[in-house]
Amino acid sequence: MVHLEDPMTGLKGLLEFKQERHNSPVMITGEISGLSPGLHGMHIHEKGDLRNGCKAAAGHFNPYSVFSIQVE
Repeated sequence: MVHLEDPMTGLKGLLEFKQERHNSPVMITGEISGLSPGLHGMHIHEKGDLRNGCKAAAGHFNPYSVFSIQVE
C-alpha cells in the first residue's frame, strides 16, 4: 500500500500494489484526487525513502518506458 499526500498541491491518494505470483504482472489499484485534468505519468522507485530529493529512493522501475494515465 502507498499513501500519497501533498499539502502544497492538495494531491491525495491510496494505491495498492498486488502480485499473485513471482512472475505474474503487478496490478495497481486505488484512487488519486487533486490532479488536474489531462495526461499524467507515474514512476516507481526501488525504495520508499524520499529523503534528499528522492535520491535515497534509488532508481526508477519502468522497463518499457510506457506508463501514463488519463484523468478526466
